[in-house]
Amino acid sequence: MRRPGPRAIETVQLDGIVIATQAQRSAATKAALLEATIACVIAHGYQHSTTAEICRRAGVSKGAQLHHYPTKAELVAAAVEHLFSRRLQEFRAAVAAVPPGRDALDAALETLWQIYSGPTLAAWIELVAAARSDETLRRVMADVDVRFAAEAERAFVELFGGELPVGAAAPTRLVMSMFDGLALMNVLRPADPLPRQVIALLRALIEPWRAAAPRKPKPKAKRRRP
Repeated sequence: MRRPGPRAIETVQLDGIVIATQAQRSAATKAALLEATIACVIAHGYQHSTTAEICRRAGVSKGAQLHHYPTKAELVAAAVEHLFSRRLQEFRAAVAAVPPGRDALDAALETLWQIYSGPTLAAWIELVAAARSDETLRRVMADVDVRFAAEAERAFVELFGGELPVGAAAPTRLVMSMFDGLALMNVLRPADPLPRQVIALLRALIEPWRAAAPRKPKPKAKRRRP
């Protein structure tokens, strides 16, 4: 049997054994590199996260890394995108899984704190700090921040069930900035109970906005024909 070419997409079965295609191996290598980059930034900081250490953590060769991401800047940029996707998926999945009877706002704030006090935010903070003196990284981080804010605004409107009287941009940025500050505090004082008190106060401030938001009418159920 002829071996599949490098552009093959589906798996190939040979003598009962499923063989991963080039596309699948490439995707797995890239995913390993991105996860290793985030882990390395969390453990060592941006400046000390060398591509050699990232490759070691990912279990891939230097050649494979250079093939997919020729420079450290490109690798970190892709890792930031990966980190952005993970943060958004975590938030949406948690809010979607709110059980009946529980307030969605409480669930959203709790989920945000779990994300902001977790390791992925440590990597985000490290990269934002490094971007201050690295113009290439700053552009990447700024672009991701804009898109994350836009997604957060959409989630905010969905959470409130309608358009906010003051618009979504400012309240969303207020919430994100509040959690950014709490995340920085958590780095220095991880056992401090104050963040929970701040979140409770934030909820009390948000509640009047939610009460004033015009609710979108629920779609009428279609009548079944007899």
